Amino acid sequence: MSHLNTNIPTEDMEDALEALDGLCTICEAIPAIHDAKGLPWCSEHAYRGEFVNWGAKHGWLALELAPYAVAQGEWFWVNAAMLGDDEYVWQMLLAIEEIVYQESEHVA
Repeated sequence: MSHLNTNIPTEDMEDALEALDGLCTICEAIPAIHDAKGLPWCSEHAYRGEFVNWGAKHGWLALELAPYAVAQGEWFWVNAAMLGDDEYVWQMLLAIEEIVYQESEHVA
């Protein structure tokens, strides 16, 4: 049996959501950055916003660094940034770093 109160008045729910608006998506701290989708991230979690920014800039491509991966598409990238644990997001950033390095090797 659920212990959630589903009888919260709409106005109270709207007030609660408004109070959280603009705070870090993870910890509700004051944001240091907003990503390409407008999500707020504090300085501690800004790397998640940078992950979203890179995905947006590169067309939300599929990315893999075994055993981790993110599927192609905005929905997957944004949810990975918001819901992925720290190790997952950092591993995906390492995969991005590898792509950037390989691209720079081809330019040089």
